[in-house]
Amino acid sequence: MAVEMFVFKVGVDVTTGKALVILADEHEQRLLPILIGPCEAQAIQIKLAGQEPIRPLTHDLLVNVVTNLGYKITDVVITHLENSIFFAEMALKGPDGTIKVDSRPSDAVAVALRAGARIWVEESVLIEAQIPYEGNEEWEQDRLRDLLKDIPLPETPDAEEPEQGEDKPNNNT
Repeated sequence: MAVEMFVFKVGVDVTTGKALVILADEHEQRLLPILIGPCEAQAIQIKLAGQEPIRPLTHDLLVNVVTNLGYKITDVVITHLENSIFFAEMALKGPDGTIKVDSRPSDAVAVALRAGARIWVEESVLIEAQIPYEGNEEWEQDRLRDLLKDIPLPETPDAEEPEQGEDKPNNNT
């Protein structure tokens, strides 16, 4: 079973460069912090602030392409957590039914905000990674600072080695 959530907070710690998006349930009692890239944080913040860029950003472009192909992004779901990595899917509804597309949660959230899609988190993910919210600003600031401090920055993969799950480049072309 999935729980509908919304973007509660997004931000970048200027001292560490770490960025978080925090999703919350409708009662703001269950929070899900997800470490994201600063570019994705900025894309989410731009949309939350109601700013409209002069030209489409990457997430806007994706929504435009999907829409022009006759599909509608209806939902995004944070599906599972594996080795401290969150996984998500976007549901695209079109003339031939609904298809699901694998996505990073940060991109899925940025796209959902632009497409007016609902954001869901599987209960199993919340059980594993949620934090309770005590509902005051001082707690919020202290807890966010602690979260950012305790989250290690991921190591940058070697330029010659593909990221996990990618195929190695074919140099015979």
